Amino acid sequence: MPKILPETNKPSPRRETATLLNAALDWAAQGWPVFPLQQNRKDPLFPYPHPKGEKCDGSCGRPGHGVLDATTDPDVITQWWTRYPKANIGGSTAGRVVIDFDFEHGATLPEGMPLTREHLSGRGNGNVHMVYVPTGTMGVGLRQGRLAQGVDL
Repeated sequence: MPKILPETNKPSPRRETATLLNAALDWAAQGWPVFPLQQNRKDPLFPYPHPKGEKCDGSCGRPGHGVLDATTDPDVITQWWTRYPKANIGGSTAGRVVIDFDFEHGATLPEGMPLTREHLSGRGNGNVHMVYVPTGTMGVGLRQGRLAQGVDL
């Protein structure tokens, strides 16, 4: 059974003067592939570039594949956030396990959770994402509310 280890890198201290571009570049420098989301939303910024029903894994090179567009390339990130400076930042969690505690939906933080990298939801409600790195293969396919009340993976 694989172990789940705490994420080793911690987020940079929050800088009040940080722009979304700087934040996206900071995340990428820490190894988190990022992609732009619609302003104040969780939806990808770019619409799907293919006719409805046509499948693509992003290899076409056009943006619009959501998390498949995620990159750590600072030139691409700079282009995106220079053109769309208010775009939210989406990040790929590939290779990580993220436990999402939504307290307003009944989540409780269990005692004894290993210390790890934590991301606040950004909504000012105290919800938190705890990030871990699995050692080995994990077959996780849980959906919202299935792990516990108010707890998603």
